[in-house]
This record gives sequence, C-alpha cells and structure tokens, in this order.
Amino acid sequence: MSAKKPKTAKSKPKAKTASSEDAEEKLVLGEKLAKVQAEAAVLQQELEIQRDLVVRLRSQATTQKQRIQELEELVERRTVERIEVENDMKAQINRLKSEMVQKVTLLQTELENTQAQFARTNQANESTIRDLNKNLNEKEILIDDQNAKMMFLSSEFEAMLNETLSKITEKLGVVNQQWDDVQLSQLNQGRLSDFNLTRLALE
Repeated sequence: MSAKKPKTAKSKPKAKTASSEDAEEKLVLGEKLAKVQAEAAVLQQELEIQRDLVVRLRSQATTQKQRIQELEELVERRTVERIEVENDMKAQINRLKSEMVQKVTLLQTELENTQAQFARTNQANESTIRDLNKNLNEKEILIDDQNAKMMFLSSEFEAMLNETLSKITEKLGVVNQQWDDVQLSQLNQGRLSDFNLTRLALE
C-alpha cells in the first residue's frame, strides 16, 4: 500500500499540466474566434456604406437628367415664343429677334455645358460604380472567407472540447480505480463519518 501512494502523487502534476495546456488552447481559439467575428462586423458595416454611396450617386444622376430635360423644354418654349413675336410684331422684329436669339444662344450654351457636365459626371459615376461593385464583390468574398474561418474555428473548438472531456473522463476513471485500491485507516474513516461522508459518496 505504501508503494501505491507515490504513484498517485506523480500522476496529479501531469493532469494539472495537461489541463493548463487545454485551457490555454481554449483561450487562444476563443480570442481568434472573437477577432474573426469583429472583422466580419467591420466588413459588413463598410459594405453597407458602399451600397449607400451607390444609391446616392444614382440619385444625383437622375436629378441632373431631369435638369437637362427641363432646359430642353425651356429652349423649345423660347424658340416658339421667338417665332410668335416675329409674326405678331413685325415692326420690332429685328430688336426682338436679336434679343431672343441671344437668349436662345445663352440657353443653348447652358444646355451644352450642362450636357457636357452630365456626360463627365455620368462617366465618373459609372467608373465609381464599377469600382464600388468591384469593392463590394471583394468584400463579399472576404466575408465568405471569414465566415468559413469562423465555422472552421468553431468546429476545431468543439473538437478540442470533446477531446478535453474525454481526457478528463479517462483521468477520473484512473483516479477512481486508484481510490478503490486505497484502504482508509480507522482514524480517517472516523473523520469521514464526522462529515457524514462515505467512500461511496466520494466516488
């Protein structure tokens, strides 16, 4: 019996070392999982910002197109007015014609400038939208990759927990076996009875 007790004392430090290593592995995997989740949340926020920017750019393009249509209609109305003035006021045709031509010219210049600006803006918007779509695709791919990593880490963490539980169960079985081999002295049995404990209760 005296030879069995030192064996029990030697096995306990090994169990503590394995348990400490398992705890460190759990902590590392938990930190990795939290980091991946935080990165995925940031990427999701960036994706929403990019989508909002695309919507606002499209809205601006629609507004500019409406402005061009309004200017075209204004030019058409002014041209009709010019013809009506020439027919109704032949005495003042030269002065009115000059004034109306000048107005039309200014409006046409504004229209051309607006069309040119719209063309440049539309081209820039299309380029921006292409870049944004490319970024969105890249972000979506990155999010999918992060989700896959999260799933892998979760599976690995679960496997590690199962392995740890198996080791603990195995070690508890060894300890119970060793406990069965220990014979308590009359004094120790009396101490157990003082606390209303028995060998079966401890097992």
